[in-house]
Amino acid sequence: MSDLVSTSELSEEGNTDGSSQADHAELSVEADNEQSDSPQQSDGEEASAGGSALLEVLQYILQGNAAGNLGVRLLMNRNGDDSDSSDEGLNYVSSSFLTSRHYNRQRIPRPPDSPDTSVLDQSDLKHQMNYESGCTSSPKTHTSCMRSSLPRLIGMREIGCLGDNGSISVAGRIQASSAFLPTKHNPRRLLKMRQKFFCGVYNKEGDLFMSSCQDAQLRIFDTANGQWAELKSIPCKDVGWSVLDVDFSHGGNHVIYSSWSEYIHICNIRGDSDSHQALHLNPDDIYNRSGIFSIQFNFDDSEIIAGANGGLIYIYNRELNNRTMKLHAHDDDLSCVCFADDSGHILYSGGEDGIIKVWDRRILREESPLPVGQLAGHYDSVTYIDSRNDARYLLTNSKDQSIKLWDIRKFASTEGIEATKKAISRQNWDYRWHPYSGKIVKKKLPGDCSLMTYYGHSVIRTLIRARFSPSFNTGQQYIYCGDGFGRIVIYDLLSGKICQILEKTYNSVTGHPEGHDEEVVRDVSWHPYDNNIISSGWDGTLQMWEYHCG
Repeated sequence: MSDLVSTSELSEEGNTDGSSQADHAELSVEADNEQSDSPQQSDGEEASAGGSALLEVLQYILQGNAAGNLGVRLLMNRNGDDSDSSDEGLNYVSSSFLTSRHYNRQRIPRPPDSPDTSVLDQSDLKHQMNYESGCTSSPKTHTSCMRSSLPRLIGMREIGCLGDNGSISVAGRIQASSAFLPTKHNPRRLLKMRQKFFCGVYNKEGDLFMSSCQDAQLRIFDTANGQWAELKSIPCKDVGWSVLDVDFSHGGNHVIYSSWSEYIHICNIRGDSDSHQALHLNPDDIYNRSGIFSIQFNFDDSEIIAGANGGLIYIYNRELNNRTMKLHAHDDDLSCVCFADDSGHILYSGGEDGIIKVWDRRILREESPLPVGQLAGHYDSVTYIDSRNDARYLLTNSKDQSIKLWDIRKFASTEGIEATKKAISRQNWDYRWHPYSGKIVKKKLPGDCSLMTYYGHSVIRTLIRARFSPSFNTGQQYIYCGDGFGRIVIYDLLSGKICQILEKTYNSVTGHPEGHDEEVVRDVSWHPYDNNIISSGWDGTLQMWEYHCG
């Protein structure tokens, strides 16, 4: 089946400009979602008699169109769309036909042998992280590390050499934890579904985990003390094809979710009775469909922030039970928004225009929304933002196949902003349907104000997420992310090098595959206190990755 639709054929669009070539044909493609979402079917089973004939016709039309013999307009089935972003007016074949098997793994960006750390080396962040992890550094001296093994730390504790309280220091904990990063060996399959998983996150205590997939159910799992037991399943409302984002309240009593809808839904986790309330954002646009791609509670759960299509940021006040702010924040769809820290004063936002904007709630006006600063340097759109929760550093994942680290004390110049806008205007691929067709550009744009850039993962087909590792057990020394080919990639934050790639392997005893199939891993969540990562994949599985001797 994968041979029927080649990447070169898909890189050409149908001619729809009304020129003198053959009359445009319109082909509406509707695929069986159940078949496309099931990774258990072999290629032979997928290419059934009817499906094979349809694909041969499709191939013939695409080949003719690529050769300039046909003008073809391919209409996608909105109900079967697996992407997050708005696509009204785009003419591509339905993503139900295109799994990661149709993409060339050679397109995965090759990480540089020696990442450029020159800017980060001079930053406060490097010195701060070295100090916290037990390394000593100063701007004028070389860094030196006094690393301690876990047995040595335990031995020192037992003989009373760890201070007055006898506990292992923060630096010792970080050092010991770094020796036990999750590995690709023997991942634990937690759940198998026929539909794609889109979201999966731990709460801040790590005793609950929430997942969402295309069956329109939120599942809450009790993960206290290493267990894995389903606590609650919540039927979702106003869902087009999948929940797009979720969040736990800081109080631990509620969860929220969003989709292609003008409502955020809030549900209780525990209690004698169930509550399920729709929070209307009142988009004031009855002609366009609302899509809410990013949501988050503020520090005291009194407000919810949301990022939506049309470049909009919404703020919903739970005490007033009403939307209190609607900002026209970006020139194109907004993919991600988050708070900079627990104060709730500073916001970060990013999206299709490739610019990251920083907002201060204390001086923000709905009628004239002006950011306090902007960050620029990506060659393509931003898919996700994660804050270090210190109102200073953040990271962004991008369709240019990179992650960037930023310091908001260093905003972009006009030159940098214009360079990013110009680079994005030249992009002629659609990450939802096409493989990444361009060369991975590792040269910095003029005015790029980022501290560091990380290469080695693939961003295709959906808004793949990247995050800082937890503070307690890793000191946020790592950046980890999902991938378009079923992998989880862990980067060392300071060196820019890949520490670990978690991907499918074969059991040495049974020979059975373990891990995700070569499908998108959209979301990843590292336990806030334990060294395990749960990944949410489009192969319909939740996988837990822990340390195993390999």
